[in-house]
Amino acid sequence: MKKKSLAGILSLLICIALIGVGFASWVITAGDTETIAGNVTVETIEDQRVFLENIDLDNENIVFGTPEGAVNDGWLKNSSIGTEVLTTTLTGTIKTKDKDALTTFTIALETNKDSAFDEELIGAFPTVSAPAINSLVWSQEADSNGYYTANFEVTATFTWGSKWGEDKNPYTFYNAHGVNDLIAGDDTPEDSSDDVTYGDQALKDIKAIYDALNGATYTFTIKVNQE
Repeated sequence: MKKKSLAGILSLLICIALIGVGFASWVITAGDTETIAGNVTVETIEDQRVFLENIDLDNENIVFGTPEGAVNDGWLKNSSIGTEVLTTTLTGTIKTKDKDALTTFTIALETNKDSAFDEELIGAFPTVSAPAINSLVWSQEADSNGYYTANFEVTATFTWGSKWGEDKNPYTFYNAHGVNDLIAGDDTPEDSSDDVTYGDQALKDIKAIYDALNGATYTFTIKVNQE
């Protein structure tokens, strides 16, 4: 009897195990994959900057002095300021990676003094302009950094006034006469009496020139692609 009871228990356990294994083996699986393409839009970039380099003036000091070659032995002398230097030349270089990128190129000459003084004594300050863009000569090949270059040159010439005659200045004009000679004819100032001497008038004119130009400065302003 004991043996039969043990067999019955084992049979029951085996049935339970079979039932458990059977439920665990049922598996439902599912999977899916889809792809969809899209576009990325991005802009490239070019270096169209324009630069100025090597800006230089061959003469920073304009001198309203005695004519070149003057021996300074007349009655109107100039003891310190020296020989006149009335011309200055501005040079420089434009560089860019794209030669067509240069759309604006201007050069202006300005002064801190009002140019409305008597132009009989000092000529109007010069005006300058930049070379035409289409006249610039660019390097045939770019440098190691990809830049092309073009050089430019602008000259400004200051002048004495109309009173001193062509290619003259006060030194030449007044020393052609005696210091005590009376001014007569076309040289007589409109606002003076007929007994004004060349010495008297020189004193007045040179002082007026000094007052007009003392402390004067001039400035070149160069612009490329800037308004």
